Order: sequence, then structure tokens, then C-alpha cells
Amino acid sequence: MQSIQANRGRALEDLLETVFESAGPGVKIFRQNNKWVPLRSGRSFPYKGVPVDFVGVVSGIPVAVECKETAGKSLPLNPSRFPEKEILALREFSEAGGRAFVVAAFWRVDSLAVYRFESFHRFWQQYKTGGRASLRPDDADAWAPLADAAAIPNLFSEVCSIAGNRN
Repeated sequence: MQSIQANRGRALEDLLETVFESAGPGVKIFRQNNKWVPLRSGRSFPYKGVPVDFVGVVSGIPVAVECKETAGKSLPLNPSRFPEKEILALREFSEAGGRAFVVAAFWRVDSLAVYRFESFHRFWQQYKTGGRASLRPDDADAWAPLADAAAIPNLFSEVCSIAGNRN
């Protein structure tokens, strides 16, 4: 049995895996799996866990995706939700020329939010210096109702082209 904390984001990961598997041409995104080591207590922990949930290509652009979810109206920006290894992996992927994203499900408000790493990192830095301690759907670069989860690959493309125009 995995810890509850280890399963945060699992429902969203399962949803996105289904979306990515049925996405049209130009989208190939793979779920990254952790190897779990069982303990005698019946719990388990990740052994050399992968730093992000999905990697792949959307319209010729390499993408990395980290999934988070919350039952609330906002997503806490604390280290238990966003371990340093995840942030480092997203930053390195972005610096290497790929596009990194945090996708968050806000179950209470029925929304999926897409944050470019650069946008997310700005909020993270503000949090680390005493600023606001959570993300909201209206902070996102793009969003869709949960019922429109199939639109997520298109949102990646849109956000990438918008970001490309800013640079």
C-alpha cells in the first residue's frame, strides 16, 4: 500500500493518460512510472522516482508535465506538494529547450489549469520569499473545465505559441 501523499495527483494522472493515449496526430506523451519498494509495515516508498509525471512531444515541441490536484479552490505551494527535485527537473527541461508544465486539477471548481513552468516558478519564488502560499485556477496560463480534459494537448500548443511570441 502506498502512502496517501504518494497518491496525490493519481486521479489526474489517470485522466491525462487517457487523454494523451487518445490524442490525435502530433501528440505523443508517455507516463513516467515510479518503482515502489514495499516495507514490512505494509507501506511503500518510491525508489529513485522519476521527477515528472509525463514526458513527450506536442506538435514537435518536447514537453514535460507534472500533475497536481486539490479538493480545494487553491493548490498549496508547499514543499510537500512540490518537492525540490520536481522543480529542478522542470527547470532543467525548460532550460534544455523543452516546454515544462504544471497541470492542476481543482476538483471543487471543476477546472484543469495549465501553468507554464516560467509562470509557476514566478509563484514559487514569491512563495519562498513570503508571498502568497497557493495557486488558483485564475493564475493559470490556460484552463479548461474537467469535462473538456481532451483539450489539454491543444492548450499546451496554444501556451507554447503564446510563450514563443513573448520571447
